[in-house]
Amino acid sequence: MLFPGDDVVSRECLDYLAQTRCIFSCKLAREALPYLEHFVKAIPSSNVEWTADGKLERQLARFDGDVVQAVQALKESRPEPGSELLGALSSLLDSVADCAAYCAEPVPPLPFPFARARRQLRDVTSLLFPSSAALIRDAGAPERGTVAVATTAGGPAVETFRLGPCPAVPRLFNGLWQLSSPSWGSGTAAGQESALLRAVGSGLTAADMADHYGDAELIYGEFRNRLAPEVRSTVYAATKWCIFSPISAPVTTEFVLSGVRERCRRLGGRVELLQFHWYDYEAKEYLDILVELVRITASHPELVASIGLCNFDSEHVAEASEYLIAKTGSVGIVSNQVQFSLVDARPLQKMVHSCEKYGLKLLTYGSFVSLAS
Repeated sequence: MLFPGDDVVSRECLDYLAQTRCIFSCKLAREALPYLEHFVKAIPSSNVEWTADGKLERQLARFDGDVVQAVQALKESRPEPGSELLGALSSLLDSVADCAAYCAEPVPPLPFPFARARRQLRDVTSLLFPSSAALIRDAGAPERGTVAVATTAGGPAVETFRLGPCPAVPRLFNGLWQLSSPSWGSGTAAGQESALLRAVGSGLTAADMADHYGDAELIYGEFRNRLAPEVRSTVYAATKWCIFSPISAPVTTEFVLSGVRERCRRLGGRVELLQFHWYDYEAKEYLDILVELVRITASHPELVASIGLCNFDSEHVAEASEYLIAKTGSVGIVSNQVQFSLVDARPLQKMVHSCEKYGLKLLTYGSFVSLAS
């Protein structure tokens, strides 16, 4: 059985989790949903208990991350939103709700292990079935109040720089790309919130994420919205809109605006920096998408403050900048994010000169310390 005793991680449990990961990792996310549901249902039916930071709780945290990844894979597969899929998602959410109720019964209560899964499931359901989301049983989600930030007294000052309209952005960003894969481990929702609180309290108030980094936008958006207003106004959210395949619609203001609004929906508020990634420079639609994005920063500043590029090479930084100048009268974009480190210093060859010419900041990842210049 999956749970033969309290705080016990059985071989059957480990094998079941490995099999389930194989299913959704093979692009069978829809087929994985019943396996996920079976595992969640087995907890109250086995009457199993666990201790904080014990072996079983750590495995449950890994499973929590597995659900996030499976649901992300489901969303990226662009499934047909039919009644069968709605039923499968609703049933899985119901099992999570039952598990939450089970955890609340003991005194003291058991730590609920599936907060990330609950959040991700509700998000994808509201995306795929907007008219049905309100009818789905609330999976035991508690009301959550404001969180307090303990500032680091006497700590070193964090160096800042201007990025677009924001005058003081920390030069060091908190990158959330590890949330795109369980290979880097899985943390609990409470542990993630604690880490973000320490970062903000230390002056590291900027975070970088993307539309395909698992539940990164949901985590950071919920965290940001629970901060006191005077702290929230200092937090900088950078995310990405990544297009990895040909688009099926013409480039219109509404098409681009829908992409911006989806990022805002996931973050629960404004995007300070929206970085755009394009799959093929031979497909020139990306130029008109950038024009629309820059115009949206002026027409909808409540949605997005500034636009950047992601993984553009030097030639196409120049092409995009010149096209924006011709169409809008200014460069409009503020940054390009690329890989840079002591072992991969290619941006020093051409990229730094392109960024200097067009007034762009170079945001780097994969560095020993990722810095903004």
